[in-house]
Parts: sequence; C-alpha cells; structure tokens
Amino acid sequence: MKRDAGGGLPYVLFEPPTVIGPLRIDRQILDELLISWPGAGTLQFRESLSSATWQTVWEGPSPYNAGTPVGQGFYRLFLPCP
Repeated sequence: MKRDAGGGLPYVLFEPPTVIGPLRIDRQILDELLISWPGAGTLQFRESLSSATWQTVWEGPSPYNAGTPVGQGFYRLFLPCP
C-alpha cells in the first residue's frame, strides 16, 4: 500500500489484464462440451447474438463442463472491472 504525497488515503495500484482467453471448446464422451481457458475470467452464455443478454454460467476456475448442447449458443469470457 502507498500513501499519496499529501499524507492522504492509502491506495493500491492495480492494472487489470488486457487480454483474456482464448476459449477452448472440446467435445467429450457422450457429446458433452468441456470449455477451458487460461487465467481469469467469468464464463457467460447467450442463445443469440442479436437478442437476449449475456448470462453468467460459471465464475469458478477453468474448466467448465457445459453438458450436451441443445440448439445453438454462444460463450464469452468476461472480466469485470474491480
């Protein structure tokens, strides 16, 4: 922790990563999808790129077992600002 020159509040410098991912999607036994990625990131999903909103499906570390796919869908990694 550092203090500013005027003796004010302590602060911590934080520089978030500028690159996350890439996502890797592998088809497993029984057609289940295993999604993995290096580093940090929250996995999100949506059924269409033209409608709906991104839903968080996994906030834990990689990998994520997405099960057997039904229909189409899209995944992305999201890194919220602190």
